[in-house]
Amino acid sequence: MPQVNPERGRVDAAMHQNAMKQNSSLITADKLLDSLLAVGIEYVFANLGTDHVPIIEALARRHHEGRPSPEFILCPHENIAIHMALGYASATGRGQAVMVHVDAGTANAAMGVANAARTRIPVLLMAGKAPFDVQGVLPGGRDNYVHFVQDPFDIGSLVRPYLKWEYVLMSDVNLQEVTRRAHSVMHSEPAGPAFMVMPREVLAAPVTREEVTFDAQRFGPVALGGLSDDQIRSVADRLWQSADPVLVTSYLGRKPEAPGVLENFCECFGVRVVEANPTHLNINRASAWAAGFDASQHVAQADVIMLVDTDVPWLPKFVQTRGDAFGVHIDVDASKSEFPMWGFGAQMRIQADTVVSLQALTQYAQSHATPEQHSKVAGRKAAWLERKSLPKPSTAPGPTPSAELALKPVLQALHRRMQAKDVLINEAIRNAPLVLNELTRTEPGTYFSNAGGGLGASAGWALGVKLADPTRRVVQVVGDGSFHFCTPSSFFAVARDHGLPVLTVVLNNGGWQAVKEAVLRMYPNGEAADGGVFQANLRSHETRFGLIAEAFGAKGFEIASVDVIETVLTAAFEVLDSGCSVLIDVRLTPVE
Repeated sequence: MPQVNPERGRVDAAMHQNAMKQNSSLITADKLLDSLLAVGIEYVFANLGTDHVPIIEALARRHHEGRPSPEFILCPHENIAIHMALGYASATGRGQAVMVHVDAGTANAAMGVANAARTRIPVLLMAGKAPFDVQGVLPGGRDNYVHFVQDPFDIGSLVRPYLKWEYVLMSDVNLQEVTRRAHSVMHSEPAGPAFMVMPREVLAAPVTREEVTFDAQRFGPVALGGLSDDQIRSVADRLWQSADPVLVTSYLGRKPEAPGVLENFCECFGVRVVEANPTHLNINRASAWAAGFDASQHVAQADVIMLVDTDVPWLPKFVQTRGDAFGVHIDVDASKSEFPMWGFGAQMRIQADTVVSLQALTQYAQSHATPEQHSKVAGRKAAWLERKSLPKPSTAPGPTPSAELALKPVLQALHRRMQAKDVLINEAIRNAPLVLNELTRTEPGTYFSNAGGGLGASAGWALGVKLADPTRRVVQVVGDGSFHFCTPSSFFAVARDHGLPVLTVVLNNGGWQAVKEAVLRMYPNGEAADGGVFQANLRSHETRFGLIAEAFGAKGFEIASVDVIETVLTAAFEVLDSGCSVLIDVRLTPVE
């Protein structure tokens, strides 16, 4: 993940102290906004409710007085809010806040919290709590029917399996400390979501005292270290002795310098790289050392296998490694403690900063490699380049040939129009491998995908990436089944309201191809296969997705035949570059 600057956006502490002295009407909601700024939170992606009234009032008063606040991005659905935060953090390394309405908003955001945990992205989810004062004693007490029905016994249980930290705010007394704690924990590797609950009476209460400053230098995120000298020597010797080493990674590219660091490492040790289910661009995919996305083609014969920042490098059911293969696992989350079962062994397992570790190995090689070792690496590179030049069938599960034939020309034409700096968000699911292979990304920060199991992430993710850098085009490629989960109306509303144009390419095969193929894998000769009924047909071919876009001022197109590909894409990019969002509905072979 990019280097975090926890102090970015920090408002001078003296300003807050002076404001407190001059304005005795400051409430806890004011202090909350100040504390968010102090830790570097620039945006609050919000879906507000009756529990946030003190915050809404504080925002209005601060605007009138010319006092800064984090920018609130209103989202009609929490799915967009949480995934916008994930997209922004993916692109910048700076986790932001998401504010939701009591249990209802927390439930709607829960899938995004799970995705944040699995993709290891920092985010602070902040939920209001139904007022606890029933009799009207305190400001902010219950004054509405919903305050009685939105008060579960344990709101945190809705998201707790995926949290690194949670807290119920009880007073303003320790608010700055609480906010710093949340920010530091969520950014400490492995990064992930934090959760804070805020009762309305607490937010409405007057500020009771000034708080000491909890600065990032003393209270900030914890950084992982690298490898020991012995570990460096051991790994280097194994790689130099190896005849066929391979490295598998998925999320090393969270730091923008990682692809270059990995390239240098490969040049020193002669290791080819497989990106298994990548969530980021981990290596320049035009590199001599890039070996695609299917580890099954490489690990079966490899004698040294390095797992570097990866969760599922291959499927053990279908892939067997050599019995004498030596495994090295270096990961920011080597124990995989959040996975009840994992199952990928290695003789060396090290939790460390992977970029720092690869840099140390490279430096060691540059000062210790012998001429013979240099020659061996050069020979390995030449042999690998020759092997790459040979056509070979993929053994990875992929789209059916008919679907691939229909989609390839579209992706190839799209690739010709995409610039090196354009960002691709891939939620194509069953067609994701084809998207990876055809839309080749080469620069850091130009590819993102969700590691979690919650579909419908790509739309909000794309908006967050666009917000992080409005100068870059952002292209979202998504299956029609996933697009239904993207809350399209909320997506296009936020894109319009905040001037965040995105190109959305919907790969429309009429439903859930992944469900159909799962049935065929388990019951290839079963009743569902015989009858051709897989409970996966969403009738998306009868849906005009473009009309949803146009309802919010975006432009919709369809590609139903090869002969319109060039015309549609030319027009779509003209509209996109004019500052308007675009949706292209690509009609593929139906699921059933």
